[in-house]
Amino acid sequence: MIFRACVMTVIKPLFALIEFNRVQFLARVRVLFGF
Repeated sequence: MIFRACVMTVIKPLFALIEFNRVQFLARVRVLFGF
């Protein structure tokens, strides 16, 4: 249970970072292709 909490603590910021990067990437693509 404690191990799982540690894993979540590590993974959550990682997923937030990936999500943020994905949003930034999509925004850039939209600008490039003019959607």
